Amino acid sequence: MKHGIDKDGNPVKKPSKESKDTASSFMSSFAFNVWRLIFIKWIVYCHIAFSQIENRYFKEMVRLLNETLANLIPGRKTIRKWIVEEFEKRKKEVRHELRAARSNIHISFDLWTSPNCYAIMAIVAHYIDCNGKRQAKLIALQSLDGEHTGENMAALLLKVFREYKIGSRIGFFITDNTSSNDVCIDLVLRKLYPSMSEKQRKRRRLRCLGHVVNLSAQAFLFGKQSQETLDELHLAYSRHDFEAVAKAWRKQGVLGRLHNIVRYIRMTPQRRAEWKKTVVGTKTWSQFDGLEVSSSYLCEQ
Repeated sequence: MKHGIDKDGNPVKKPSKESKDTASSFMSSFAFNVWRLIFIKWIVYCHIAFSQIENRYFKEMVRLLNETLANLIPGRKTIRKWIVEEFEKRKKEVRHELRAARSNIHISFDLWTSPNCYAIMAIVAHYIDCNGKRQAKLIALQSLDGEHTGENMAALLLKVFREYKIGSRIGFFITDNTSSNDVCIDLVLRKLYPSMSEKQRKRRRLRCLGHVVNLSAQAFLFGKQSQETLDELHLAYSRHDFEAVAKAWRKQGVLGRLHNIVRYIRMTPQRRAEWKKTVVGTKTWSQFDGLEVSSSYLCEQ
């Protein structure tokens, strides 16, 4: 290299003074840590696969904008390391904020199955921070081992509370009405506050208004047998038995017929395309013009 040739005997191009000055000027005005954080946010919030960072077209696009910036783009292993480091940093900040909170820390949590078939539990902390502002922050989004039982959920909650060192600050819980949540909250409170009475533990368990409204809507739509209907539909969908799905909906009268009509239209691209042509007011659909209900009529009623 010092003779101006590489190991294969090819001449090495030395960077010109102008290119050196450009790179130096760029780096002096460039806040690397700010760029790094924005880069991480783009990858995480937009669900960008790590492999795409190494995509040559992406690199070419950045290189056209700035050669020096293109050279800063890391590989997939480095970007993973950056994200983990940033996660641990933010988690540490939240831990300090929780421990400095003015109020007790109240918890809401929920469970669901992710598209890739993981049982996921989300835990949110609600509190008044040291500045007197109300906060609601996600403190955990973790896979649940085993069945969705109260015992397993309680073990995960206690593990998260230990990580954040907030076990002595836990106040009320708010979740949906599943019985396993009752078991979970009772076990957690027994562990955190051994001297607490059963009556006091029950008072710490609040019901989710959104879930109550959802159950009310289901009862309004499906009647007293709403849960049986939902279980029947869930089983039919899980088996991909769409004839059984249609049959279950037919039992629901007008609502079921409407559902099956919508489903029939959406089943094929041809039906969807034909449906888009059905515009009331056109010559083809003029016989339906008298069926619309005007907004003035609705207001009068």
